Amino acid sequence: MGQLPTSEVWDIVGRLRPRLKLDFFYHLPSEICLRILSFLDPVSLMNTAKTSRHWQMLAFDRKLWEQLYLRDGFRFNDAEVVKFEHPPGQPSWRNSKTGSHLNNPSKVANPKHMASSLDGNDGDENLAGVKQPSIFGSTSRWEMKQSPLAEDSVMMDAPVCPMASSRERTLETTVFQGSGKGKGKGASRSRKSFALAILDRSDGQEKLNWHFLYTQRRRLEANWDAGKSTNFQLPHPHYPEEGHTECIYTIQHVDNALVSGSRDKTIRIWNLETRRLALPPLREHEGSVLCLQFDPDPEEDLIVSGSSDATIILWRFSTGKLIQRLKAAHRESVLNVKFDKRVLVTCSKDKTIKVFNRHPLSGNKITNTASFQISNLGFGSDPTAGACILKPYTHLRTLQGHGAAVNAVQILGDEVVSASGDRTVKVWDWKKGTCIRTLLGHNKGIACVQYDGRRIVSGSSDNEVKVFDKESGLEVASLRGHSNLVRTVQAGFGDLPFSAEEEREDARRIDREYFQALDSGLFKQAYQPGRPRNAGSSRPEHITAFGAKLPPGGGGCKYSRIVSGSYDESIFIWRRDKEGVWKTQHVLRQEQASRAAIRAAVSIPRKPNKNSAWLLPDSAPVTPSANTEIPLKDVFKPWPRSSDR
Repeated sequence: MGQLPTSEVWDIVGRLRPRLKLDFFYHLPSEICLRILSFLDPVSLMNTAKTSRHWQMLAFDRKLWEQLYLRDGFRFNDAEVVKFEHPPGQPSWRNSKTGSHLNNPSKVANPKHMASSLDGNDGDENLAGVKQPSIFGSTSRWEMKQSPLAEDSVMMDAPVCPMASSRERTLETTVFQGSGKGKGKGASRSRKSFALAILDRSDGQEKLNWHFLYTQRRRLEANWDAGKSTNFQLPHPHYPEEGHTECIYTIQHVDNALVSGSRDKTIRIWNLETRRLALPPLREHEGSVLCLQFDPDPEEDLIVSGSSDATIILWRFSTGKLIQRLKAAHRESVLNVKFDKRVLVTCSKDKTIKVFNRHPLSGNKITNTASFQISNLGFGSDPTAGACILKPYTHLRTLQGHGAAVNAVQILGDEVVSASGDRTVKVWDWKKGTCIRTLLGHNKGIACVQYDGRRIVSGSSDNEVKVFDKESGLEVASLRGHSNLVRTVQAGFGDLPFSAEEEREDARRIDREYFQALDSGLFKQAYQPGRPRNAGSSRPEHITAFGAKLPPGGGGCKYSRIVSGSYDESIFIWRRDKEGVWKTQHVLRQEQASRAAIRAAVSIPRKPNKNSAWLLPDSAPVTPSANTEIPLKDVFKPWPRSSDR
């Protein structure tokens, strides 16, 4: 070879190269290529995208990233995805002149940077810089408009869709200016930013960019792990007169709105962007506002509040108008309220749980125990068919069985889960009015509960957070760390598709290992009272119960998380370690957060409060008049700028 002319050596190398470096993706059908790539993890997939333009096109396939999104246990609202991709009156983009990923790689996110982001090393992403934070994490690099995929309490698992079926299927990014003021027509063509929406040339329609969505979701998880957050307080430190005058008992937030209830007998609706009141305080309760739930969706537009005056009040969220008052709903203080599309469930210090219908019930849909039938004497149809028998918010059923105040309830489908001061958690079938199961484990009264259909998470006066398997009623994890009553919990386990059977098999395997270790004498005897409770370990010597349908710890995906708040003025964020044991990842202190929020606002000059007329003493209650209707879209408009005041 050394004696051959350069031209002949080049010719030989040219003949050998196709045999030495075979691009099998070029010769295989796209379906097979995508099937191969579907087995890769996200970082490997991003590294694959750096190989060539053709591999990059395959690696950025929408359905690949949708599968990864679901595989990691992330959820989304399927109806919102359909609405985003198929809005009414949306024009076709088949003739768009924007460049494709394949022909213009500069419009695709840098694979090297994206791979590092997926590893959680994106150090410069901070939620503080986001004007309108998204549920998918910081968007400072993309100038993305707020996504319509608002994650709320009704989040549905979506089925895994089949992957792309054609090599010719290529995707194009849409070129939209985030502010809507850019040159050309692109700025006004769509509400979607170029990062969140991509163009599918196979049908000329905009589709959701699952790669971008996945990256943002992973960035959000990285911020959780790193403890990145922004402290602020309500009201804004410059307008303390807008705040409650006594302690706050209950809050809930959805998107840019937060609603709070207080001992001062008022409910206040806050704009989280301005950190100020969006409406005048709602002043109709005669006692402390102990609980509330609201839904800002225009189809619901509802706040339900419960009070120590034993009444429940329904309000219109967009206007603050009182809709209905349920007088003497209970004999004593109403401690919790929950509603879904069908019913309102309440619980009280009087030891009972009550169920109310939210919509009129016809004769053939009555679930009331006092329902009646009228005989048609053999002629025609049932006289009660189609008749409106029960008006909205009529009392349907009372669930009795607790021996002390019922402090919290959750509703999911036909099941209600309740937590009581009698140290028990009960699962009810509200349609039948029967108690399905009673769960034992806490040593003192239970203050809060959450239910996702498979597991129940509770917090108690014994300072512990516990996770129960709903199907067997057994305790599968006990989390210790707080030094006072655990007042509130929220958990997310991110169940993977078809993971229920796998977790049942894991639970059976751990039970077998436990009995084998017990028989072999690795430890002397089974669990005895007084031993430390299990925080999620699968080791035989740590097992405290057997026969559960969930493995120790409660199962779920690697991003499972529990957040608990306590009377010790701390918030614990719990995550599982490599062995599955729940451990405290971050501890947030109320005093530290308050100081940080005040420091962040001290440099901003105070402006006069033009809304002081709202803030009248409790002796002069004011609510919006019946004729005053404030459009929902106007409720959360930014307050006037300093130049407008």
